Amino acid sequence: MSAQSPSATSKEILLVSPVSPITGTLSAGMKRKIVPSLESAQSRKITIIAPEGIFASEDRISINASPIFAAARRLFPTGEAYIEQRVSLKASHAHPDPSPPWRTHVDVPPSRDIVLPFDLTRNPEAYSNPENQELLMQVFRDCIALSFGRGILIFQLLALPPRPWPQKIAGAPCYLTDVEFDWGPVAPLDRRSMSRIFLEDNEDYRDDSSKANTLFDHLISWFEEAEISITELMYWDNQVVIVLEDERTDLTKVPKSIACCLCYYLLESEMHRPRHVSALRRVDIPVEGGIDDSAYCPLRPGVMLGSGGMLTSSGVLVKDRLGNQYLTVASHGLPEGAKVLQPSNEGREIGELVMEIPHTDVGLVKLHDGENYINETFENTLKLRQFKREREIRGGDPIAMNTPFTGYMEGVAGLPGRIRMQANDNPFKPRRPWVPCRWDYFGQNSHHHLNNGMCGSPIYDQEGRVVSFFRYAPKSGYFLDYVWSISAEVLLEKGYTVV
Repeated sequence: MSAQSPSATSKEILLVSPVSPITGTLSAGMKRKIVPSLESAQSRKITIIAPEGIFASEDRISINASPIFAAARRLFPTGEAYIEQRVSLKASHAHPDPSPPWRTHVDVPPSRDIVLPFDLTRNPEAYSNPENQELLMQVFRDCIALSFGRGILIFQLLALPPRPWPQKIAGAPCYLTDVEFDWGPVAPLDRRSMSRIFLEDNEDYRDDSSKANTLFDHLISWFEEAEISITELMYWDNQVVIVLEDERTDLTKVPKSIACCLCYYLLESEMHRPRHVSALRRVDIPVEGGIDDSAYCPLRPGVMLGSGGMLTSSGVLVKDRLGNQYLTVASHGLPEGAKVLQPSNEGREIGELVMEIPHTDVGLVKLHDGENYINETFENTLKLRQFKREREIRGGDPIAMNTPFTGYMEGVAGLPGRIRMQANDNPFKPRRPWVPCRWDYFGQNSHHHLNNGMCGSPIYDQEGRVVSFFRYAPKSGYFLDYVWSISAEVLLEKGYTVV
C-alpha cells in the first residue's frame, strides 16, 4: 500500500452538516407535508475521517474536493457541508499485542453516517485491504473482531457503545454486537442434509445469482418428484436454503448440494411468518411514532392510501402492452372494484381496484380522470423509471423505500428466492404456484418500525429501478430486520412497464 493509505497517514475527523438546497429549490409538492418521526428523528450530521489536508477550509467543505469521497456524494444534496467539529489524528503505530487495549480508537461523535476514504458499496474489494480493516476496527472502542458480507459490516465488541449508532460506515450498513458468536444477519446454516444426494454436480452455480432461477427450477422439480413438500427457496451465493413444510422430513433423503451449492434446511415453523399476511394495515392498529397522513395532489410513491377500513402505501404507476395505466397497490382482502381513497378512508376517492396479479398480492388500481400520478419520490426527486430483473441485482447493492409510516429508509439488497403461494385448492397438493420473491436487509433494529401499512411500497435502487414490493417484515427469528417482498419480475413477466 502506498504512503497515502488511510491508516498509514495522519488523518482528521470532521463532524459536518450537509448544506441544504436553497429554499424554494424543491417545490412544495416534492416535500412531505409531515415528515414521519422515524425519518425526522435521525441525525443529519455526518462524520468524515479523511487524510489530513484534503479539506483546507476552516468552516465549509466541498465533498468533490477529493475523488476518494465521490461515492459519498449522495449524502450531500448540494455537494457541500458545514464543519461543526474538527479533530486532528496522528498515524497509529501497531503494538505487538493486537488486543483492543493497545489499538488506537477514533472518538467518533454521534452521527448518521461515517464516511471513510474508501466505500464498500462501490468497491467491496476494499475490505480485503488490511489497512482499511484496521481503520474500521478503530471506529469503535474495544472492537475485537470484524467481518463483511453481503454488503453488511459486523462489529464484535466487548461492550456496546452509547446510542445512537451510525446507520452506515464506509457506505455499508453496520451491525453491532457484544454477544460471542453472533455474526448478525447471515445465512441460517444450522441444519444440513445427511444424504449423499448431489444434484447437477457437473455444474457450478456458486456466486452467480443469474443462475438462481435455473437452480430453483431444478430443486422444485426434484422435490415434487420426491413428494417432499417445501415452501420456499433462497439463494445465498454459494449455499441454498430450503424451507421444509413438514418437520418430520427425513434429512437422509434430501439433497446435500446442487450445482456445487451446499443445501441447508429450515422448517416452515421457524420462518415466523404472520399467521395471516395482511397486505394492508388496519386503521385501528396503533402506529409507533408520527406518520404522514396528508392529502397530496399530484400523487406519488409513498403517500398513504385507504380502502375498506385499512391503510396502505402507494406503489408505482405502470402501463400494460396496450398503454393502459394503473397504480400498483397491495390487494390482500380487497375485492375487485374496491374504492381506493387518499389519504385514508375519510379522504377523496382516487380510483378503484380493477385486477390482481394472481398469487402475488400486487393489485392494479385504475385512477379516476383528473388524478395525476408521478413516479418521483419525495425530497430527493429520484424518478422510478423501470423494473429491475433479479439477475441484475447484486447482494449488497444499496436499495431504499419511502413510506408514509417511516419516511425514507435505506437498506441493502439481500437474496433472491421463490415462495410457494397458498392456492384455493388443497394446500397439500404439490402444484401450488411458485412466485419470485426477495429478502432484503434494512438495518439493525429496523423491525421496530416496519409494519403492514407499508405493504405495496416499492423498493428501488439508486438509479430508480424498482426491485420489489414490500409485503411483510418478521418480528423475530432468523430474518429479523429483513423485509420480505414480491419481486418486480412478476410484473415484467405479465408485460407491465413503469410509466
